[in-house]
Amino acid sequence: MPICYRGRGRGKLDPRACLEWMEALIGISGDSPIIGVLDGDNGNAWRRELYPDYKSGRKLYHPWPTIGHRRNRHRVHIDPFENMPMLEPLFRLLNIPIVKVPHAEADDVIATLAQQAVDMGHRVNIVSPDTDLRQLLNERISIWAPRAELMREFNFFDGRKFEERVGYPPEKFVLLRCLLGDQSDAIRGLPFYVPEFGRNSAIKLIEKFGSVAELLEAARMRTIGRPYMQDAVLEYSQVLELNERLITLRRDVEGVTLDPSWLQRRDRSTERDAYNACKYGVRVMKREGRTVLVRPSPDADRKLSGVPIPPKKPRPPKDRAPRWPPGFQDYKGLLQTACVRARCPIPEYSLETEGLVHEPLHSATVSVGGLAVKGPYEKLKKSAEHGAARAAWEALLRDQNGTEDWTLEQKGEAVQRALHERVHGGTILGLLEGQLQTH
Repeated sequence: MPICYRGRGRGKLDPRACLEWMEALIGISGDSPIIGVLDGDNGNAWRRELYPDYKSGRKLYHPWPTIGHRRNRHRVHIDPFENMPMLEPLFRLLNIPIVKVPHAEADDVIATLAQQAVDMGHRVNIVSPDTDLRQLLNERISIWAPRAELMREFNFFDGRKFEERVGYPPEKFVLLRCLLGDQSDAIRGLPFYVPEFGRNSAIKLIEKFGSVAELLEAARMRTIGRPYMQDAVLEYSQVLELNERLITLRRDVEGVTLDPSWLQRRDRSTERDAYNACKYGVRVMKREGRTVLVRPSPDADRKLSGVPIPPKKPRPPKDRAPRWPPGFQDYKGLLQTACVRARCPIPEYSLETEGLVHEPLHSATVSVGGLAVKGPYEKLKKSAEHGAARAAWEALLRDQNGTEDWTLEQKGEAVQRALHERVHGGTILGLLEGQLQTH
């Protein structure tokens, strides 16, 4: 089942695009059997246990009611049938069975079903833009890849055409991905650790070897290429073995059995009523000589039914929240003001990032008046800089024996004295409205 993308490349997630792709697919396939496969609940859990950053940068679905509206547009990760209630009756009337296996990704289920169909003597066409499925290509399995730049068109290629296009057979696709990584799944390859190792280096290796095990065995016994290639493969052998486990699709998912009834010719008698059965306000329209599915607005429904449209009421102004929470002190601004008044260089901040890619923690170190102070870890970089500025402010205040009973103006003068003593030496003779007297 095509993924709901609209636009070039990875494009923009749009559930309505799935309906258009389904219409194009049905027009091409005719009455050939079609099987829809969805990701199961916690389908990538076992891969995340091996690699916590797996698919950490993926975009999530927008809920159907908020598509096309900028207001209240938040991202949630929910089941496509919950996201688009019209899909379930659509697939049912189109006589398309849906396979969804708990704790299994759709790619693994597709690989299992394709292998079972080939063993039964059938040819398999996989319709998906996912490049990970290209490792399944052979003389019996082909791929129809939706072309986002040309809506409603597909790229068709099998194992032979794939090898003619890229220059290597599909059997070596996994090894190439293990060496270079997979950016869409946040899997890091050797170029992340060894910048000299690029695609040309990986191509040279897959010309000689066909699997990670064969490559590692040869690297331990003899020279496989230039010294940097040899060192990269041996030093990061565990990375290659982990990538192979993550990228290789399973063809023996438990609980997946190809039902012979799914391979019968599909009944097309209900196709005309299929789109009309889509719920949530979707209706059929003619646009540029083809049938499309659109979600009309309430005003459009009233125009079609002849009901007058009531005037829109002006919305009351919203109470904007303050920029900073109550009781917040801008220590970053206070520290910079004190440096200017003490005729010292302004503070310099350096950031350190730790933690997972999708949940980073930042810590800032501020250098001011010859003093380097590190702040606590925060989720936001701005908060980390404020934490470091507060720690430096309190450290300079302790040098002047400051207490919490002092006013903010007294604390500022004490910090100015501490900075002047650290940078210029000696003491300040007097302070008048924040300006230092010449000495």
